[in-house]
Amino acid sequence: MTAMTTTPAIPAKPTRTTSRAPAAGTPWRVTALLAAGVLLAATACTADDPGPGTATDRRTTARPTAGTPGSSPKATGWRTSARPAAGTPASSPKDLDTGDFNGDGYDDYAGYVRAYSKGQWSATHLVIVYGSAKGLRPEWSQRYTDIEGGWLFRADLDGDGHTDLIEGKSDTGASAARVWWGGPRGLSAPEDLAVPKDTRLLAVADFDGDGRTDLLDAGFKKRPDYPEVRDATGGRMLLGPFGREGAPARTVPLDLGQDGWATPGHATTGDFDGDGHAEVLLHYQCGDYEEEPTRPCHPLETREGAADGGLPAAPALEAALSDPKLWSGFDGATDVGDADADGLADLLLWNTISSGDGAVRVLYGARAGLGTGRDTATVASDLGNSFGARSAVGDMTGDGRPDLLISAPSFRNHDGRLTLVPGTSDGSPAPIDGATSMDSTTEGLPGTRNPYEWNDFTADPPLLDVNGDDHDDAVLFLPLYEKRKGMFLVVYGTDNGLAPDRTAHFTPADVGVSRTSL
Repeated sequence: MTAMTTTPAIPAKPTRTTSRAPAAGTPWRVTALLAAGVLLAATACTADDPGPGTATDRRTTARPTAGTPGSSPKATGWRTSARPAAGTPASSPKDLDTGDFNGDGYDDYAGYVRAYSKGQWSATHLVIVYGSAKGLRPEWSQRYTDIEGGWLFRADLDGDGHTDLIEGKSDTGASAARVWWGGPRGLSAPEDLAVPKDTRLLAVADFDGDGRTDLLDAGFKKRPDYPEVRDATGGRMLLGPFGREGAPARTVPLDLGQDGWATPGHATTGDFDGDGHAEVLLHYQCGDYEEEPTRPCHPLETREGAADGGLPAAPALEAALSDPKLWSGFDGATDVGDADADGLADLLLWNTISSGDGAVRVLYGARAGLGTGRDTATVASDLGNSFGARSAVGDMTGDGRPDLLISAPSFRNHDGRLTLVPGTSDGSPAPIDGATSMDSTTEGLPGTRNPYEWNDFTADPPLLDVNGDDHDDAVLFLPLYEKRKGMFLVVYGTDNGLAPDRTAHFTPADVGVSRTSL
């Protein structure tokens, strides 16, 4: 997330994408939004999805505006006091930095914060904070209250060279989607996309290979708690470019419903073979079918994009994931990024090893298909079986080599711990004894931790360069810090790895959010 004080064009950083929105020809600094069900940014202290709501109280504290205000009735109640200098659009899709909404060279943060009242959810806030040479600037922020709280994606929907923020609800059933258009002064007011009301947005990527961003509608099941009922719809491919009225160029129906038995709950997306068409792992939550003669629901389907907008089966991708050494104990895909700097997307898997501890498996992309090139890398530690449950790819050490930032959310009674594994000259991760680590008890960190643990000291993708120093940074939200008022912690990347004395912090109150204690 970058913000400059001058307006001349600057060289765009290499493309960053989420695992739901990889760009064609993705260079190595791709980072991924967690595809295994974690939102783009940290929420409050539970893994449950935010509850429904309406974005009726959208205020900003020092919002960088973008162009003409949106026409949507949901774009009311704006307040603006200060904003960063205007940025410039990317000259081509390959130059787009999806971490940067206003094109000023500094990446920007977007994530959810929950508020409580008498032990119940009272509101879900979407918080956007803009970067600068001094890092994230809380006075340059936008806040939206009573937001739905669904999946967040970063991509250029309309092809104007600015990164847009897209929200699609994660619930089954009718939900649709909305967009905040990126521009030289930041994100616009939110507007509903002109898509069917039963759209359930699951992935954002270039599926048909035309260089434009497409949206994957997963379909929905009216009775998700009754797996024996066949009522799942198929879904759609919403093909870009999208006009500023929010409509796709065309729509292609898809069959994702497994004969009506199920719909995918989340997706992992990347162009693993570099052909310009994104591939996707569709993860289904299957019920107990003990009384069925055959299992009608399959927990994982592999698909690949096609020029006609369809999403046919991807047998090569399925074969890459069929290795019993990978699949035995397989818990989930946690990130997509170029972990070996060869220009192809790689897949990070959360796995377990014989000791019962967690591990990250890096399954490398190759022109012949995922896993057909270099051998799979394994990074393991003794931090328990949650090590690797969240992981991200980025260059935090600033040496031009991709590093792995790995979280262990359940470490020490869900207190959490971060481990940064540096990259090496041959593209593989360094041995674990060369890693640096940090948790809530590390000396030198700001803020007051919750003494009863459960501090959730973990980081979600994507990694962001919020101060433009060519070192990626991690932004954490610690919901129980500061006597449960919460605290944002910016862990800056340094030449020597994680450094507690090189961290910054701000509170929800600094961006206009009040969280009532439980």
